[in-house]
Amino acid sequence: IYARGRHDGLAFTIVRPFNVIGPRMDFIRGIDGEGTPRVLASFLGALLRGEPLELVDGGCSRRAFLWVGEFVEGLLRILEEPGRCLGEILNLGNPHNDVTMAELAQRLSAVFAQRTGTQPRPPRTVPAERFYGEGYDDVAARVPEIEQARRLLGWVPRRALDEMLPEIVDDYVARYG
Repeated sequence: IYARGRHDGLAFTIVRPFNVIGPRMDFIRGIDGEGTPRVLASFLGALLRGEPLELVDGGCSRRAFLWVGEFVEGLLRILEEPGRCLGEILNLGNPHNDVTMAELAQRLSAVFAQRTGTQPRPPRTVPAERFYGEGYDDVAARVPEIEQARRLLGWVPRRALDEMLPEIVDDYVARYG
């Protein structure tokens, strides 16, 4: 798309979402979906089943999480003034919510325990190959640079991860608990 835009005049804006989360964001494996859901749903599925959270390769990978409402706000700003971002690539994410998967597991377990009165089991480390299958490759960190979105749209995400987790836990407990 970028090459077609630069060389052939294709009008475009590329949006790169970074770890958008919120209620109803994913399935629970074996209940209403197959395969491997995203990390929060994987962790919540384990918590709901009373299983240990599985930390792939020790949970050292880093991710930055963005509230779904803030993502939608960013998209709407692009749609409302499309010419403002014409020919641009915009990252929509929240670099302030950058955590390791081990940190996420700890925070989510604490919220789950507080909301349900259930004490989660300690997490366990699993090799990436066992969790994802042979040939899986991942990056160590997915943390967005959002200066372009800030400059062009005046868009700045504000919601902290610890504010998001209770609503997400409550949703999963209400639907699956």
